[in-house]
Amino acid sequence: MRILWPGVLLAMACPPPVTPVPQPTDDTDIVGDTDVTLGIQWVDRTIESSTTLTGVYSGGQGAWVVGEDGKSWRIEGGNAKVLSSGVGADLQGIWGTGDGSSASVVAVGYAGSVLDLVEGEWVKSADAALGTTNFEDIDGSTGDLTAVSVTGIYRYDGSAWAFEDNGNNALLRAVYVDDAGDAWAVGDNGIILRRSSGEWEAIGGAPSGADLRDVHGNGDDVYFVGSRGTFWTYDGTGIVAIESGTKLNFAGVHVTSEGNVFIVGSNGYAALYDPSAVADTDSTQGTLTEYPTGAQANLYAVYGSAPDNVWAVGNRGAVYRYTGPR
Repeated sequence: MRILWPGVLLAMACPPPVTPVPQPTDDTDIVGDTDVTLGIQWVDRTIESSTTLTGVYSGGQGAWVVGEDGKSWRIEGGNAKVLSSGVGADLQGIWGTGDGSSASVVAVGYAGSVLDLVEGEWVKSADAALGTTNFEDIDGSTGDLTAVSVTGIYRYDGSAWAFEDNGNNALLRAVYVDDAGDAWAVGDNGIILRRSSGEWEAIGGAPSGADLRDVHGNGDDVYFVGSRGTFWTYDGTGIVAIESGTKLNFAGVHVTSEGNVFIVGSNGYAALYDPSAVADTDSTQGTLTEYPTGAQANLYAVYGSAPDNVWAVGNRGAVYRYTGPR
């Protein structure tokens, strides 16, 4: 048995004060930094389901999410309510405008699935022009929607869908439509198509042949993401690569009204690109900052209605909501 003498015990009970050693910090938040604590909050809203979620829309309060096997949910007030789609095919993309009971929401998927949200319930379009097309994504505005698939492009004029010839045999995965009705579509092997004045053309000069999985923009600022950390932008004359610092696969991109860019991808990856902030490197490009979700799931889609209301979804029911700084 060890015996502690009274003097030793007293010395142990009253240690001398320790002066903290200042730790080096900096004011930048760049990929690779280890000395910066980011005040960022992603709230875990994961649904208890093994379903892979591939699309999300939020108009402000809550969100609508869609995924494989025709499954979908309305998340509101902390609860996830199942919405029956009436189809068994995978739902791949979702578009919307407005919020709550006045929201207009459309989802697309495989086997010609185009669903309209009517009074809180999904109604499948009976338009014969859709056939059994496997739709991957949808975007646009009320009465003027564009959907892309592995077999082509379709446009809705407010009353009917029509096939749009783009002159390319491309496997398309995503589409972005700007306020003027011009559009960008992307897909496998680095294909980038642009619709201007109603005509589609291929945009050449892409940095590599990476598979592109999403495109989004704010006015003339358009961004593209894809496999192996691919992150590109259109600078008005051509496609320019932005260094991402990772080889993870990117699957979703969303540009806020302020011009910042959210990216999501494999292993719960999430980051925000600020084109106006120059990092403390020799690069003249903006700053890409990782905003960890804490998720291990692959994330496949991201959408936001405000800087503090951004939603990301992925496999096994993964749902995360970004609510801004803590």
